[in-house]
Amino acid sequence: MKKRDKKLMLKLGEAILQYQESLTIPNEDRISQVKTAHGLCRKFTDGEGLTVDMELHKPFKSMGSVSVKGKNVVFVDSDVFRRITTLASTFDVYPKTNGTIQVDFGFNGLMTKERK
Repeated sequence: MKKRDKKLMLKLGEAILQYQESLTIPNEDRISQVKTAHGLCRKFTDGEGLTVDMELHKPFKSMGSVSVKGKNVVFVDSDVFRRITTLASTFDVYPKTNGTIQVDFGFNGLMTKERK
């Protein structure tokens, strides 16, 4: 790794740590959107060996995700799928080495700066 790249990575790491340590409060509206997406995924997906998981405040306290995994993943209502992708900050689909598919919906903004 080049010296300038190392410096950039260190600065980025410091900024992340500073943000993580800053005073923040939960953004209840955004957390509710993650929970809504999780419920919709549980109700409107189908497939063999299907699991639907939700994580809040991982990998950082301002982030969360909903993951749908299975041998095949089918969203049975395209309007609901569109709603979930609208709620999410990011959307990824990828095959896994064990022959399953994973669909991830990422959510940013689960925490907000505390107002003084």
